[in-house]
Amino acid sequence: MANDATSLPAPDALVSIQRYNAFLLLVAGLGGLLYGIDVGIIGGALPYLETTSGLTSSQLSVIVAAVLLGSVFSTLFAGLLADWMGRKPLMIVSGLTFTLSIPIIALSQGFGPLFFGRLLQGMSGGFIGVVVPLYLAECLSASNRGKGTAIFQWLLTFGIVVAALVGMYYSYRVAAVQRLGDAAALLRFEGQAWRNIFWVDIGDQNPDSVSALPKDMIAVPWGYGAHENFDKMIEPFAKAGIETWVAPGDSNWNEVFPAAKNAFWNIQGFIREGQKLGSTGALTTVWNDDGEGLFNLDWYSLMFGAVAAWQPGETSIATYQQNYGQDFNLDPSGKINDAEKELMAAHDALDGTNTGLNSDQVFWIDPWSPAGQIISAKVLPAAPEIRAHAEQAIILLEQARYSNPELREPGALEAMDLGARRLDLIGMKFEMSQEMISGYAQAVAGQHDKAQREKVDNLLDEISSMNGQCQDLRDAYSAIKGEYGQVWLGENRPYWLNNVTVRYDLAIQMWQRRGDRFQQAMLLRWDGKDLPAPASLDLPGETH
Repeated sequence: MANDATSLPAPDALVSIQRYNAFLLLVAGLGGLLYGIDVGIIGGALPYLETTSGLTSSQLSVIVAAVLLGSVFSTLFAGLLADWMGRKPLMIVSGLTFTLSIPIIALSQGFGPLFFGRLLQGMSGGFIGVVVPLYLAECLSASNRGKGTAIFQWLLTFGIVVAALVGMYYSYRVAAVQRLGDAAALLRFEGQAWRNIFWVDIGDQNPDSVSALPKDMIAVPWGYGAHENFDKMIEPFAKAGIETWVAPGDSNWNEVFPAAKNAFWNIQGFIREGQKLGSTGALTTVWNDDGEGLFNLDWYSLMFGAVAAWQPGETSIATYQQNYGQDFNLDPSGKINDAEKELMAAHDALDGTNTGLNSDQVFWIDPWSPAGQIISAKVLPAAPEIRAHAEQAIILLEQARYSNPELREPGALEAMDLGARRLDLIGMKFEMSQEMISGYAQAVAGQHDKAQREKVDNLLDEISSMNGQCQDLRDAYSAIKGEYGQVWLGENRPYWLNNVTVRYDLAIQMWQRRGDRFQQAMLLRWDGKDLPAPASLDLPGETH
């Protein structure tokens, strides 16, 4: 019987083919893994590079992009090289290029070598991304090509995960050194960590180990309390011969208007101790983490920081307050100075309520919520005083601007007016909210008494009508939203404004919605129905 030309390969041949396919799949996997590590390793290294390498932000951006640049460059001619050299030789070159990049990166001491090492990594990734899929397509059988491509892509992603895990490992190593409290050891380890993977960060300074820090740095101790132990923050650096700048704060964070009294004491004490201990600079800081902060609100404290930094010894707060309006706004009347003092007094009255919240948090809290009722009980006794000082500040500002339309820094004056109106609204909100709670409770109690019919109608009208208290609060938030937008646009581009004023929109809608509910309750009453329970109108129980 003749041999069948289409007979199956011998078993040994089948085993050999299977082994070869498995080898090719391994090649696919290693190639994808290498490419993934190429792409992902910078994520873990970048924070430590930033703190220890001395590179600028633009240089770090170039270092991050260098891998992609190298990949773009090598991909352009990877196909030509694969045809000229062959697939296997180019894969070997890719691996050698990646291997060569590692010591170049690990031993680099500046931008040039680090950039070159990252560029080589990118070139190796570009070669891999072309030649490995090409090699697999040509060598794998039709039944295994999809599997090979899938393994390449899966291990590419896995390589990115491996890079992230390496970064996490070194972050734990750095944290372990940080817990030892040895700043010098931490700095040394961080400087090595980014070279090992390449990465690092720096922790809080320990006074006992400051002496081991590099002498060519500038230490910037910071603290924002009114009565901090400022010399304790500065002395370790001064004794170690390290130049220092001090960083007091404006106390504007999460405030409707900066807490100037706290800021003045903080700036005065920190800069005084800094001068005494040889500090060569001062950075008065502002923080706008909540997204609502406006720079024109900050001038009163910031200018005091500048004055204190330039004048020797302790700067007099009272003298500064006496001269601020004339020097900054060209206001000889003293009304700007008095308005600032009224704002400080309003802030002090609010701080004295001990709510545990910053003024911006008090501004936004719903007074009828459970938490708002707790805050309301604390703020209500001080509300008349808060409002009196805030409204006097508004009057003084208007008088100053009316008598002298050419006052300098009008943006700062508009921001002062905004701060005063927000402080006034805090007191107004809690007063009106409590009056509505009490008024509705009286209306419910007297709704079936014909002798009290007119009184009940008046109580309900006071809560919600054309000029009811719900509408007053709606209008107040709406007016302040408009003023806030004007002050914002005076110093910022408009693109983020709506993301900030959405909180005003929500407050406006909340009081409009509540006013509508009371109107519906009144219609039911006129139709002979009982007034609904307070809870259905968002009202809490009456408090005393």
